[in-house]
Amino acid sequence: MARWFFRVGGASGTLAKTISAYDMAFSDAIYGKGERYVSLPRLQNMLDYEFNLLIERLGEKRGAQTSFFVFSDTVSARNYLGTNECHGWMGIKFQLQPRPRRARSSFTSTCSIRKTCSNRKRSAPSG
Repeated sequence: MARWFFRVGGASGTLAKTISAYDMAFSDAIYGKGERYVSLPRLQNMLDYEFNLLIERLGEKRGAQTSFFVFSDTVSARNYLGTNECHGWMGIKFQLQPRPRRARSSFTSTCSIRKTCSNRKRSAPSG
């Protein structure tokens, strides 16, 4: 996902950060321990943490003229033996206008990966 955000937004200076925390210890250090790694509560923790960090670091400098957003996802990919259920959660937390008076908006969704597919299809954006 990060690669697509860089391709569509990086050249115009709209992308501030991307991170991948594949290791559970890294993920716990950043977002705190949770009951499950691929879950809605974990996704909400990720969105809240990243959005608050974005506002903390860029809000004073660019907040008056910039509407900020964060995208996060947490996915259980197919294991080596192919015995697990592939699924995930993804979400966006965003501002409709710079420095909104009311709460930020968010959208979350769950997904299920049911078929095996080529590397090319896996890296293509959906929509």
